[in-house]
Amino acid sequence: MLVLSRRVGETILIGNGVQIAVTRIQGKSVTIGVVAPDEVKVLRGEIENKSPRRSEALRRELSRGSRKVVRDAK
Repeated sequence: MLVLSRRVGETILIGNGVQIAVTRIQGKSVTIGVVAPDEVKVLRGEIENKSPRRSEALRRELSRGSRKVVRDAK
């Protein structure tokens, strides 16, 4: 695993077309932005641990090519 330190506004580039940027740091929380080609799935690592119904709904959205932001369901 490569571990990098970044400040707000700094980016990490992965391969051809994936860019990760630190957009905000507040306390222990870091908000990032991800720019990736449509064919690249971007999921939070813990998404598979969510409820199966929620995971399936998100997978359907991704498979249709939706680029909308999906918020956490409580």
